[in-house]
Amino acid sequence: MKILFVCTGNTCRSPMAEAIAAEAARGTNRDLFFSSAGTSARAASPASEHAVSVAEENGLDLSNHASRPVRADTLAEADLVLTMTRGHKKILSDEYNAYAGKIFTIFEYADGSDGEITDPFGGGREDYNICFLQLKGLIGTLITKIADEAGEGESQ
Repeated sequence: MKILFVCTGNTCRSPMAEAIAAEAARGTNRDLFFSSAGTSARAASPASEHAVSVAEENGLDLSNHASRPVRADTLAEADLVLTMTRGHKKILSDEYNAYAGKIFTIFEYADGSDGEITDPFGGGREDYNICFLQLKGLIGTLITKIADEAGEGESQ
């Protein structure tokens, strides 16, 4: 399964989500592949300094991240597209209507709630840490949900 995380610039939230998910999925028996992109991303920008340092403190490496914009082919190759906000979801669903059925906010898909991941861009290190921890919790729920749907839950 290929999962695409989407935020605005693809330098903070979605790269952190991609790295967290890749780490969280290592212990599963599922073929899960993660990538990220941004609705307004420039190509090949690095992850923000705070995103890199917060990820590093948590054992993850964003030092080689290069941002990329969302395009039709990016959405076509993904099985599931998880956005950070309802606004991102609307942008993608409106512009790429053919893929709307596989586009959800991360909250909507992971736990059925209506929350959003606040953008830490321009904020301090603590803003990035809060964002990271929020993503980590949701992605843990997401990975469990995917495993359960595949019949790999604890009862198996």
